[in-house]
Amino acid sequence: MKKHELGEWGALLLGLYRASHETALEEFQDAALACVRPLVSFDASMWGTATLTDQGIDIHTLHLHRKSPEMMAEYEPLKDLDDAAISLIGLPRATRSFDSDLLGGPDERRPYYSEAGFDEMLRREWSDWNGGAIPREVLEHFLLGNGHYLGRTLVLSHRTQQGLLFLHARPRRPVDELSPREHVIAELMAMGKTYKEIAKALERSPATVRNQIRSIYQKLGVTNIAGLIEGLRP
Repeated sequence: MKKHELGEWGALLLGLYRASHETALEEFQDAALACVRPLVSFDASMWGTATLTDQGIDIHTLHLHRKSPEMMAEYEPLKDLDDAAISLIGLPRATRSFDSDLLGGPDERRPYYSEAGFDEMLRREWSDWNGGAIPREVLEHFLLGNGHYLGRTLVLSHRTQQGLLFLHARPRRPVDELSPREHVIAELMAMGKTYKEIAKALERSPATVRNQIRSIYQKLGVTNIAGLIEGLRP
């Protein structure tokens, strides 16, 4: 650790010590987080205690720092997906380790947290990716309004919540080779529709639909409807 970094961490410890002695209990959490912010960039935080039950995460106490109470209404249905919190339950005095280079900073394309396997899938797609910023082409693709990024080896989908971008990655599968029209036809076939019913519904000729069905089977590498249904499974 460099000399100036030692000074910064020393100031943090002194600030926390002072806050613990001079600040009222109900104000300590905000004071402590204010001490941390110069070293670890963040806009807001949650500070609480919880246990993991058979039904999921059971929150006992919670302090919202620079967050509105409405935030909890949004977090409630997602709390059981919070792998970072779950990984700490049952580990007294433990901390979750993050790479300090990925926390805050000017490059907002850097991930704050990733699940097991995510980094490996990105390296398989981009051999020179070193775990830093999400490839710019991915974010630009989503900014254009696209729901999925179809790569050479993976498929990325996204959603936004509380100003954060959540990415989901999975390996590319044969079903990803289908065109949007072929995907619609495949879904209708899986529902039990005949090619004539599909042609009527889509206002296409039966011969055109038959050719598209043949293409669907070839791309999925199947020869019957059972194989097609299996190939469409997520």
